[in-house]
Amino acid sequence: MTVYNWTVRNIGIAPSKTVAVNGPMSGGMFNTEGVLGSNRNFTISWSGASKNAKFNISFIGQESTNRGHIIGSNCTGSSGSTRMSIPYASRGKFKIHITELGGNSLAIGTLNVSN
Repeated sequence: MTVYNWTVRNIGIAPSKTVAVNGPMSGGMFNTEGVLGSNRNFTISWSGASKNAKFNISFIGQESTNRGHIIGSNCTGSSGSTRMSIPYASRGKFKIHITELGGNSLAIGTLNVSN
């Protein structure tokens, strides 16, 4: 089973733009499958953003079996967390993207991905 407790610091995003979160695997990816099983439930938490921050966090499939599959969650505030579950049929390698939604530059001090 692949287990994550991955932290990224100092993420900057221009208004209405998207950035990729650099994951621990080759190509900056996260994997929902492993040799011993799979864990498709993730908690993403953030802190150090402005109080009026508005953004979307998305898992975007990267393999031929899940390419184009997008699981997303809209987020607000200076800190918080969201739970995201990857459907079994979409399991595999993913990249995580953050899109700024409020029309302002966004800085996130710390983003943690765990499962």
